[in-house]
Amino acid sequence: MLHELAEVDGLYQSDVIRLLIRRAHVARFKGKKKVTKAPAPRKTNGKAKAKRKARG
Repeated sequence: MLHELAEVDGLYQSDVIRLLIRRAHVARFKGKKKVTKAPAPRKTNGKAKAKRKARG
């Protein structure tokens, strides 16, 4: 069945599986927000990085 689905759409079998998983996930978790981590604050040690000169 997987082979037939992939062949009809001109996709690899792994692509068909990926698409089906995405569709199922959207259907089940529609409207829920993703939990994201807050970005960690940058540490500074007082030294500025020197910019590289572009080679011409």
